[in-house]
Amino acid sequence: SSEIARYNSDELSGDAMADRTFQLNFDGGPTIAEGGTDWLADFMRQQKMNATFFVLGKSLQERLEAGSATTLQSLYRLQSVGIQGWEYRSHSQWLEWQSSVLRSAGLTQQLLPDNYVPLFRPPYGHRRADSGQFFRDQNLRVSLWTIDAQDANGRLSAEQISDRIISLMLLWRRGTVVFHDASAKVQSAVPLLLANTAQSELVWDDCRNIPESPVE
Repeated sequence: SSEIARYNSDELSGDAMADRTFQLNFDGGPTIAEGGTDWLADFMRQQKMNATFFVLGKSLQERLEAGSATTLQSLYRLQSVGIQGWEYRSHSQWLEWQSSVLRSAGLTQQLLPDNYVPLFRPPYGHRRADSGQFFRDQNLRVSLWTIDAQDANGRLSAEQISDRIISLMLLWRRGTVVFHDASAKVQSAVPLLLANTAQSELVWDDCRNIPESPVE
């Protein structure tokens, strides 16, 4: 189970977007205060753009305990927030995977009601093949991706990350580009990507544009 193939038509991968249309996602947050998440969310607002930040319940709880709900609401202002479960762990073999999803969804909705979007990003792309009905029952959709920035890859420079993404954008022509909040390269690679695509005709789509669930 990975981002390569969908298990059912409820799952989103970004391949249904309009031609030359892309969305930005950031995974694995929030980081500690004044870390990557804070920088990314502020940078998105400066660019008058938005993105979907997929959070881990445990990290969100830790930020809450170190600050306040108001601080978290300010952190994610004008952005969308989906969930990745309670911790970054494969949900394909984990016996408590349903609890992980429910617990993180409940906390995120409680803390960030104006930002929460009903999307689950499976860590590593791993989820159970028979999980579709569970997610439908919870009004959640599995959100996969088209392009992994590979920004956590220590061997790639920010320039190489940007070049790689642009090559894949030209190949796929639409979809979801995923960065990672805690990456050491993300604060260089994201501005570079936006600068290198500024003169192109692509569209960075609003994070709140979520396709409707297919009619059964």
